[in-house]
Amino acid sequence: MEQFGEVITVENDTALIKVRKHAACHQCGRCSISITGGEPLDPVVEVENIIGARVGQIVKITVESKKLLFASFVVYLVPVLFLILGIALGPWLVDITGLAPGVKSGDMVGLAAGLVFMVVVFFFIRQWDKKLSSSDDFKPVAVAVIDVQDLGLVPK
Repeated sequence: MEQFGEVITVENDTALIKVRKHAACHQCGRCSISITGGEPLDPVVEVENIIGARVGQIVKITVESKKLLFASFVVYLVPVLFLILGIALGPWLVDITGLAPGVKSGDMVGLAAGLVFMVVVFFFIRQWDKKLSSSDDFKPVAVAVIDVQDLGLVPK
């Protein structure tokens, strides 16, 4: 995935980049949700500054697509899969444990098990996220300084 942004600050080998929204972002509307009701702010991202970019320059930043897709899969699909697993195991749990003897269907037990599974998975994903935030595996990298005139971009 590639994005463009303006370097705000540089410290050692990292830089803070104000990411520019592209045309598709304006159609989304997600960032327009604001507490103050004002103009939505451009996101600021900390990146690895391997090119030695300076404050005020426009840079191209990238994140490896494979890693981004894997993280998206873990965050969005794994909890849903565990919810479905818990729901599917509900009748089986009722049969083998003898819990809820008056329940003819394990649907409620399955729903409860699915929710418990999902909460547990969220806990593990949160721990994994904390571990990843301290590593450089998913950190964006500034890969090139961009000449604004070449791209036809107008600085804000």
